[in-house]
Amino acid sequence: MSRQLFSGGNTRYGFYSFFDAVAPTSKEKRAIYIKGSSGCGKSTLMKKIGARLEEYGDRIDYIHCSYDPDSLDGLYDADLQLAIFDGTAPHIGDPTLPVAMDDYLDLTGCIDKKVRERKDELLACIGEKKALVDRAYQYIKAAYEIGEGNALLIRQAQSPAKLDRLFVALREKTFGNAGDAPKLPGMSRKYFATGIAPSGVVDYTDSLLTTGDIVALEGENGAGADLVLARLRDEAAVRGFSFECCYCALDPTKLEHLILPQLDISFTTVNRHHAPGAVPTSRLDLSDLVQAEKVAHVQGEIDENEQLFQTLLAKGVAALSASKPAHERVENMYLQYVDFQWLDDVCEKTSQKIDDLRGSIHGYIAT
Repeated sequence: MSRQLFSGGNTRYGFYSFFDAVAPTSKEKRAIYIKGSSGCGKSTLMKKIGARLEEYGDRIDYIHCSYDPDSLDGLYDADLQLAIFDGTAPHIGDPTLPVAMDDYLDLTGCIDKKVRERKDELLACIGEKKALVDRAYQYIKAAYEIGEGNALLIRQAQSPAKLDRLFVALREKTFGNAGDAPKLPGMSRKYFATGIAPSGVVDYTDSLLTTGDIVALEGENGAGADLVLARLRDEAAVRGFSFECCYCALDPTKLEHLILPQLDISFTTVNRHHAPGAVPTSRLDLSDLVQAEKVAHVQGEIDENEQLFQTLLAKGVAALSASKPAHERVENMYLQYVDFQWLDDVCEKTSQKIDDLRGSIHGYIAT
């Protein structure tokens, strides 16, 4: 079984990364950090390894690049507790315990040094891309501000007492029959289910919500879904249950979806910007928490702001799209100097190391 997600995103803060939190932290986790340039084969290598791990039936999370969702920034094997990451900027990472737990994999050896002759061209392309991406971030931030203004208008019409009662009811439904809490503290993960990419908004929510129960929190931004999710997350943490937090593509401080694997239940935000990623088993209408007459008084402003939000977000996506040709030129220049046989050999050696790890965990020698 495989799932799809993002560890980084193009947000109101610019590029924002959950790189250190996308895989659960435990003393058993191992990580491989791959270093190398654009176009040198990092994503291809991870796809090959992921396909091999899936052949064993492992549960794989494919961590996509928010700038290019067809490429991978990493993967996580839940059965081996093995993470493989692109450790090159902007998602830089370093081993916690080099060799003892984690390893580097340097792919720069597959690139012919003749690429240095193209240095000026490469720098020009990188500069062109950066200018357009920075422009995109300005539009994305502006879109967020407009959207947050609408959320504030909704929030001002909210009934805190009703929100509290809803949370208490959900807490009882979720944890009331959960039995004894786990003996060990639960593991937490953070990532994005949705990403803003040059191709538009890419949503992987449907691959993530695989629990038996899926509760849809339906209501406009500001109705209180993020507040309820945060309180449920905190409750799970106090009780020692593991949880996975999916954050908003625009605002990486705002929860959109919450997954509690041990309890086989997920909670998902549903509104005009978020269609349900999977068929909910139950729905909660958060509009009941909001005083309708207060919203009606500002509905015209909300509708105008929504149009402006969509316009600004579209401009952000367009700027990201305009930066893509420069990015592709960088990749294509490097591709001309890649030794693909060297890369295939590295892939085979890395796969063998992972097979050896599997053998040490499951007590057999992989063949």
